[in-house]
Amino acid sequence: MKIKKLKKVWSLALAGVMALSLGLFNADLSVQANTGDYNTPATAYVTKTLQYADKITTPNIDFKFTFTPASYSGGTVSDVPAIPDATVSYNSNDTKPLGQDYLTKNSVNIFDAMTTTWQAAGVYTYEVTEQYTNVTEYLAADNGTMTFSQAKYTLYVTVANDSSGRGLYISKTECKKTIDDDGSAANDPKGDPAAGGLEFVNVFTKKGGIEKDADALVITKTVSGDLGSHTKLFDFTINFNFPSTADSNDEYNWVLYDADGTTVSDYGKLAAGVTSKTFSLAHNQKFVFTDLPAGTTYELIEAAATDYTPSFKVLENSESPVIEGTGTKSSGLSTYDSTSRYLFVGENENTATFNNDYPDGPITGILVNNLPYILLIAAAMLGLVAFVAVKRRREMR
Repeated sequence: MKIKKLKKVWSLALAGVMALSLGLFNADLSVQANTGDYNTPATAYVTKTLQYADKITTPNIDFKFTFTPASYSGGTVSDVPAIPDATVSYNSNDTKPLGQDYLTKNSVNIFDAMTTTWQAAGVYTYEVTEQYTNVTEYLAADNGTMTFSQAKYTLYVTVANDSSGRGLYISKTECKKTIDDDGSAANDPKGDPAAGGLEFVNVFTKKGGIEKDADALVITKTVSGDLGSHTKLFDFTINFNFPSTADSNDEYNWVLYDADGTTVSDYGKLAAGVTSKTFSLAHNQKFVFTDLPAGTTYELIEAAATDYTPSFKVLENSESPVIEGTGTKSSGLSTYDSTSRYLFVGENENTATFNNDYPDGPITGILVNNLPYILLIAAAMLGLVAFVAVKRRREMR
């Protein structure tokens, strides 16, 4: 009896596992669809996700999407009615939350613009793609580069007869992604085209400083005070965080310029994967990062220099007021410690000037140049004291 009960338990468990397996591996069982009735037919929208970094103005651009007839369950492709191109528009007034690297917008219901009607009940399919001339296009008006989505979807539109005899209506819409945004093959489960299922992702990037025709980031060293050295090298460390929209294969130029503008050293390429660099600057020298992507953030640290008091002024994306910080004598100074955040490289002008001040008088002790005179005065005073002491001793005798 116990053996029979045990076999029954195992049979039920096996059946449960098989059912679960079917649910996991049969994509059609997890279909998400948009459904409707005659009064409120099913809908479909195109979702555009535009990725771009902080401190970048949203570009002015219309994204267009094409619906190409593919098949009809009750006839031929010629029986599939046309769906006009859909448009999703962005402009410079659109804003995204700081720290979020994308802004998503939807088209209107794609069936609203149809001028032809459905022939009969059945399933109509379309291939949905984004219009573009090249995979990467340069947007001259916005000084940026747009990487267009190469995604492709199959859209399934189920048309049914109303049970009350009022006519045809869209009872269900589904979509399935067949090509990913990067052009590789996809085999995603079906989704809801009215809830982000028809999503196309584009990436918009800009070079820092490009709106001001400037280099992405310029770091300048100055020395103040009559005793400050104009030849002394001051040591720096810069720590980067590149935006998520930056290509990990990119490389950026950085060059050291002397006070007269001549190139001291071309440091070549800075790889996007490198997040920290060290360098040294003397008075009026500049380190120029020519093409960092806008949206890059950085921390700049100056090492301690004995008897010098450090300070900095930073212009971030041409925004005011200028960011300032001051350290203490003989100490190092970090922009992060002074601001509690990383600084931005924006699409406008970005500069950082570090000054080191050496006071006009002696810091400690005495100046060596005056030492002979001080010794002469001390010798004279000692001689006078000795003379007075000898004279008093004689008078006492």
